[in-house]
Amino acid sequence: MGSRQPNQKDPAGEMHAEIVRRKGREYRADQRRLASILHDRKWDEQRISEFLEIDRATVARLLAVNGHRLSTECGFDRHGGCLRDAWDDGRSEFAACECDCHPA
Repeated sequence: MGSRQPNQKDPAGEMHAEIVRRKGREYRADQRRLASILHDRKWDEQRISEFLEIDRATVARLLAVNGHRLSTECGFDRHGGCLRDAWDDGRSEFAACECDCHPA
């Protein structure tokens, strides 16, 4: 093992990594809420994409334009972090995530 690779557990490092992952999830949830607000204000998807600096396909998934309810993590193609719940309208009610990553 190289000198830069840990050879034992590092609880403090793991704790800090979890904090960063949690903040990332919160940031993605904020982006989704803002995309929904801008969509309600009649912004088109391209403008929302440019404003939030995320690709247009992600904006479409976040806004659930295909009629499927997705969790925020699935909306960002981060299926491993999906907790199988989704916001019904992006802001207020919980519903089951309808992503294809969940077998029926």
